[in-house]
Amino acid sequence: MRISNRNLSGRIFQSMLLAVLVILLGTIAIGCSSGPPDKVVAKFTMAIADRDLDKAKTFCTERFANVYLTSMEAINQAMPPGTMPGRNLEIEDVRSGMQVSEDGDTAKVWMTDVEFIKYVLIKEGGSWKIDSLDMDMEAMMDQLEEIGFEMPDIPQ
Repeated sequence: MRISNRNLSGRIFQSMLLAVLVILLGTIAIGCSSGPPDKVVAKFTMAIADRDLDKAKTFCTERFANVYLTSMEAINQAMPPGTMPGRNLEIEDVRSGMQVSEDGDTAKVWMTDVEFIKYVLIKEGGSWKIDSLDMDMEAMMDQLEEIGFEMPDIPQ
């Protein structure tokens, strides 16, 4: 069996074209993903600070967006523009104070100095999405006590 130069060069061209397409599509897919868990939380936090709830929703599961972001809409309406903390931060500034714990398709992200609130993320469609908040009320009370905050007495 004899292969002509024309057939051989055509096959090489097809193989090269296929390789380029695979690399191109892989790069696009990676560029469209949200990134590692701490980057997802940082982007979410920055979107909230910018009052961009539509953008914030892209980093959440539908369940979390329906619960948490509905509350955020009410807060947004109550707070004057420009008063949300965290505005004008760079993503690396936000990420620098974060800790991450990954276990398969689940991850927890928290701020080093606020360990009592952890974002719980799950992999959804290959991307990390915020699915819930894990709050340790006892640790929160301890930390508030450390900084001198006193809880008011609640009448019975």
